[in-house]
Amino acid sequence: MEHAAPPSPATGNPHYNVKRSVVIAQSDTMRVIDITLAPGECIPWHLHPDNEDYVIVLNGTVEIREYHPDKTVTLGPLKGVPKGVYAYAFRRLGGGKIVTALWTHDNDAWSAKTGFDASRSVDYRLRVDAPGTTGEVTVFDMMGNATAVPYRDGVASLKLSPAPVYVVSDNADVFKEAVTTPEGYVAR
Repeated sequence: MEHAAPPSPATGNPHYNVKRSVVIAQSDTMRVIDITLAPGECIPWHLHPDNEDYVIVLNGTVEIREYHPDKTVTLGPLKGVPKGVYAYAFRRLGGGKIVTALWTHDNDAWSAKTGFDASRSVDYRLRVDAPGTTGEVTVFDMMGNATAVPYRDGVASLKLSPAPVYVVSDNADVFKEAVTTPEGYVAR
């Protein structure tokens, strides 16, 4: 059975292209997907907020990078991001810092045929504080390396690639209207 979502030509998944992706078993509580990646293909960073993943590699090798927002409340995806940009915000419990995961992926430019190219990127401006403010946010790359990034007028300028970055900021008020809380989500 192919994915129920409108299929892309190569995969049956509308979000990215891989050589093959077929649902081989599914119930109300689980789904088993057989995915075949050609050399250089990748599945972009994405979220499964309410379930666990188990990966079994039958042939070859694969690198898996995970991020688990420990002790956080989901704020939701950012509104108004351009096509191909993905941004999802979390807040540390107890009124803590905001962590925004950001990355980009464009199947038209970075298809399975051309392979993963980390040098391809897009510029993105993320509001992290109120207009008129200046300061710094901490940006972690997908390997956990931290960099201080200055912001002006409340906006940090970022260069996004298919490799996710995590922006840590302080002003939760700027995110209240900037995110869409996932339907049915209840913070624990």
